[in-house]
Amino acid sequence: MIFDTNIERICNRLPPFKITPALTHLEDVRHTYRDEFYALEPGYMTRWLTLPSIRRLFVHSVSCHYYKVNDTSAMIEADSHLVSMTPYTSSVEHIELRSCALGHEDLVALLWAPKALRTFIYEIALFPEMIETVGHSFIALNDALSQQKEVLQELWLDVATEKVL
Repeated sequence: MIFDTNIERICNRLPPFKITPALTHLEDVRHTYRDEFYALEPGYMTRWLTLPSIRRLFVHSVSCHYYKVNDTSAMIEADSHLVSMTPYTSSVEHIELRSCALGHEDLVALLWAPKALRTFIYEIALFPEMIETVGHSFIALNDALSQQKEVLQELWLDVATEKVL
């Protein structure tokens, strides 16, 4: 909890980092998270994407807000932090998501944030009941990648239909 709070203060330039910024030269972030029942929220990535020198972001276990409505339907709620990011403001060039599942709006917002995304690696990990709901379809990926089509050089996609440990 203390780590998360401090990182949020640093990245959002909250006191005491408003006057003396920190991590201004940080280029690579590798954030792994392992928990059998929970994942990081998509908005968690926004704090790293706002760092001025960020070039490469590696994140493990990020999942959309997924709500099972009943036995046959589900609902995904977009992450307000991620979808409110201003497009083309992040200096990140490489995004690698391992064991993640993002909804359509979160995926689009994430890939519209970089000024010039060169590499996108996405290992989609889904619970069987999420397969029809989560934005892993070609439509979602096409929408998300459309704004990076002139600069994207590497694209890796992997889909696992069970939780990847």
